[in-house]
Amino acid sequence: MGNRLRVQARMSKGGNVQHYQAADGRTIKEYRPESEVFDAESLASAHGAPVTYYHPSTGAVIPDSFSRDVVGHIDSDVRRGDDGEHTQGTIWIGRRDAIDGVLGGALVELSAGYSCDLVDEAGVSPGGEPYDCVQKNIRWDHCALLNAGQARAGRGARILDSAEPVRVMRLDATGNAIPPAAPAQENSMTDHADAEKQIETLTAQVASEKARADTAESTIADANATLARVEGERDAAKSDADAAVARAEKAEGELAALAKAKADAEAEAVRVAVLADAKLVAGETFACDGDADAIRAAACTACGVTVDGKHPAYVEGRFSGLLEARKAGEGRTIGDARLAVVGGGTTPPAAVEPVETVTEIFAAKARGAVAK
Repeated sequence: MGNRLRVQARMSKGGNVQHYQAADGRTIKEYRPESEVFDAESLASAHGAPVTYYHPSTGAVIPDSFSRDVVGHIDSDVRRGDDGEHTQGTIWIGRRDAIDGVLGGALVELSAGYSCDLVDEAGVSPGGEPYDCVQKNIRWDHCALLNAGQARAGRGARILDSAEPVRVMRLDATGNAIPPAAPAQENSMTDHADAEKQIETLTAQVASEKARADTAESTIADANATLARVEGERDAAKSDADAAVARAEKAEGELAALAKAKADAEAEAVRVAVLADAKLVAGETFACDGDADAIRAAACTACGVTVDGKHPAYVEGRFSGLLEARKAGEGRTIGDARLAVVGGGTTPPAAVEPVETVTEIFAAKARGAVAK
């Protein structure tokens, strides 16, 4: 090895999402598929690539700053690492300050400088992180040594003699560095007491959220039970209402039938009464199967009173007159009595003109000319 330092290192990660700052200030999330990171041509581009002391101020390594920036190179054994997630290989460091920095524990992080094609294709990585675009045709430019505490690519990518991670720098088409997005502020976990405190806090938060979830589930169960009860009451009420409607409809039908029966009975009673009066008016042999109006008309006709085409009220008036005349005739029917008006004597019935109205009968009686 001579005066040079040789170390194994994990230099970049595949299948992850890197965050970069766009010119307009937006954070662009770029997905690095394993198929691209571990592509044979991509890995081959790292063979012999320079190792630099920090990233060059020019972004890419250029001849004018080569002697200032370059402190070593990457060997030709770059491959998919033993862990299956990182690129791994040997790096050689030949400049004294860089060797001292690595051995002294100051330069322990790595950052790959590379260029790539970006495909505008949004999606979600296998790890569940959304991204805006995909890196294709990744080509290495250099690998930079960095101080501890500057990591961005995850704690798995590192100089294997150290526990520190690496960061990644991507170069644009002209070789200029694309700045990474500002890292989110994180709570330090290096202090054991702080770690324990955070664990306790997280445990309490988990317990609180579980209690809230249990309460929500209980509330949902109560709501479902209430809903089931209300629906049962609603269905029972609807059933009762349907039964009540059915009973009401039945009662209405029965009331209608009773009303009709009552009306029929009253009509029959009137008919029977009118028929009895008609027999008094027209004789016991009088018969008629019609209703009260028909009976009155038939009785009037039997007594020689013409009522054809007359209004029922007129017919009823004429019938009432005949009935009163019958009652006034002391037992004789009007059809047989042949009431006559004579000057103080008696005329044979055949010669007497019939008296048609109650008014005429009472007038005749007033004159003393009614034959008995």
